Amino acid sequence: MPGLMRAMACDMVRLEVREMVRKPDAGKPDPQPITVRLEPADYSLLKEYAASQNTSLNAVVAEAVAQYNAKLGRQRAVDRITAFQRRLQESRPVGLDSVELLREMRDGRLTGKGSEPR
Repeated sequence: MPGLMRAMACDMVRLEVREMVRKPDAGKPDPQPITVRLEPADYSLLKEYAASQNTSLNAVVAEAVAQYNAKLGRQRAVDRITAFQRRLQESRPVGLDSVELLREMRDGRLTGKGSEPR
């Protein structure tokens, strides 16, 4: 156990990040070996998680990187949609928003002033 503690204390873990979900493409370059510096407690947590999942540290890190990349992709998509909505709202004449028309109809029914939109 002292050897393990000493290895953890140096807090350097050499990991080769490999893609775990998709099969490697024939034209795809080999994974890039990297060195990751972790606190001993973080290393232990990562190692315990990998053991509980019956997988390697490389696979755990690759999955984390894939999830982060997917999160970034979703955020980029939301940003593009928001920008599109802004451009669309700026380009339309006032009063042609279907949501606004529905609100007017609903408000008209509630106040008894009719249900016809403008």
